[in-house]
Amino acid sequence: MPELPEVETIVRGLRNHLIGFTINSIDLQRKDLRFPIPKSLNKSLNGKKIIDIVRRGKYIIINNEDKQTILLHLGMTGRIKIRPINTKKVKHDHIIIKLNSNQEIVFNDSRRFGMVDYIDKIDYRNHKWIKFLGPEPLGSLFSDNYITTYLSKSKSPIKNVLLNQKFVAGIGNIYACEALYLAGVSPNRIANSISRNRSKKLALAIKQVLNKAIELGGCSIKDYVQASGEIGYFQQELNVYGKYGKKCTLCICNSSIKKIKQSGRSTFFCSKKQT
Repeated sequence: MPELPEVETIVRGLRNHLIGFTINSIDLQRKDLRFPIPKSLNKSLNGKKIIDIVRRGKYIIINNEDKQTILLHLGMTGRIKIRPINTKKVKHDHIIIKLNSNQEIVFNDSRRFGMVDYIDKIDYRNHKWIKFLGPEPLGSLFSDNYITTYLSKSKSPIKNVLLNQKFVAGIGNIYACEALYLAGVSPNRIANSISRNRSKKLALAIKQVLNKAIELGGCSIKDYVQASGEIGYFQQELNVYGKYGKKCTLCICNSSIKKIKQSGRSTFFCSKKQT
């Protein structure tokens, strides 16, 4: 699933192709993805100029001049593509937004776990998918005090807490594993046992990993590509994710990377470096 760095990279790549341009039509190739696609999407947004595109957690938010919003989540395998208008469709092209720039923005999703919704003249921050999200990990609200206070009340393993979007928005399995490794914190450690000092180190590690991943265009392990079609390159910087059995790179423990299951997801870590 695309995580914060991948979605941020896509949003940045779309800005020059969307902002200031008008939607001529929206071609829906099916009625639903994970949920039904709003029937009013095409009729309501045609002829409207796009004025902004932002990210919140793993969501893409496209706003127009009429205070209407397209809310999009890529799901497991979703891709956004930019191409010349009326390009031949390929399999799994589900939503095609045609612009007055002679380009079209295409949402392609092979597994159809993506989500799209239309919001009319209501602040998107109050939408049911958005309103319960925690702070942005690269924002000022994700502070030392916030982290320490939240963790002190949790009896869950810290890896599970990092994946809880109510705690922090946008972090997924890859970046949780990598941040915990850099911070030297075991994924099994119970959250309320983490000291304030270690919480600060973890916060710094999260920001470091995410910023580096954004700089490199995200992580292309399976389906993800940037809106331009280019792959991301952060997979070349991974220390533990997907490295089961390989030597730990950042310490002299002579140990190998371990793999366990937590809440149905694979966790990769070094049992010597991370305590």
